[in-house]
Amino acid sequence: MTDLTFLVHRGKEYTVRKYLESWGQSLASRIRVAHYPGLRSTGRTAAKRLSQNLRAWRVGVLRPPDPSQGQKRIYVFTDLERLSPNETKLAMGLYRQLEEHPATAAILNHPLDSMRRFELLTHLRQSGSNQFAIYRADDLPRTLRWPVFVRDENEHGSAMSPLIGSREQLDDELQHSGPGPLANRVVVEFCDTADDRGVIRKYGAFCVGGRILARQIHFSRHWVVRVPDIRERDTAGEELEYVESNPHGDALAEIFQRARIDYGRIDYGLVDGKIQVWEINTNPMILIPRDRQDPLRFRSHDHFGRSLNKALEALMSDSDVGI
Repeated sequence: MTDLTFLVHRGKEYTVRKYLESWGQSLASRIRVAHYPGLRSTGRTAAKRLSQNLRAWRVGVLRPPDPSQGQKRIYVFTDLERLSPNETKLAMGLYRQLEEHPATAAILNHPLDSMRRFELLTHLRQSGSNQFAIYRADDLPRTLRWPVFVRDENEHGSAMSPLIGSREQLDDELQHSGPGPLANRVVVEFCDTADDRGVIRKYGAFCVGGRILARQIHFSRHWVVRVPDIRERDTAGEELEYVESNPHGDALAEIFQRARIDYGRIDYGLVDGKIQVWEINTNPMILIPRDRQDPLRFRSHDHFGRSLNKALEALMSDSDVGI
């Protein structure tokens, strides 16, 4: 019998729990959510706390199942981009513990080797996949392709700035971009994916242990697409066709492999039919409850929900899962 544990940053467990409370109820007894233990201090205190936490988790949350009982557990390391350097060290300690028990513990997402946003987008630009570049705000080149925008490197919220058309405007924006070190800011060249009617499509697809599931299309006329602010019968039909046909599955599987990410959601657009990746979120929102779904888009959500249940069931029945 195999079960599955999602490791999440404290306060971000709702992404999985809302799914388990509704669409994933049939799997709720086999899937649990656990927090990474906090580790904010530095120096000797951090080293001592790291050792204490690892000992505690060895006999607690991360204790591998008993092989004599035929049990196995899959551990999904999520929220990797939100982990501080010290928390990443702790996650690596947990990862190494689990590696010692390959017969009973399988792992999705490497806490250190899985690409974060900056590394992934830089790689995709250098390899010719993405048409736009990303730069750290404290290491900008002399020339940029305008317009650009500023965002937090490690969060999944909206952009921190409007579109910016000059170096003078960018310098001013960075100077007033809010608290926190400049090293946490990135500058991204804008990539216009709007069609001839000005409609932007933000595609989303999940990877679940190597299986690609088309999730959604958000339609919008705003360059920052956070919610689908265009919801019509035609867009709902296009989304349903996308979710059912999964047209980019093979190409997305290759991108996840290059990113060394086994679980997460990729957000992307298309330019002349070519995939332009915005990010991979390792702890994405899965599904909101059924009674809060947009009726126009319910069939798409239902198809994804059933597909995800099947993928997780298959994952938990695959004795060779993990890396």
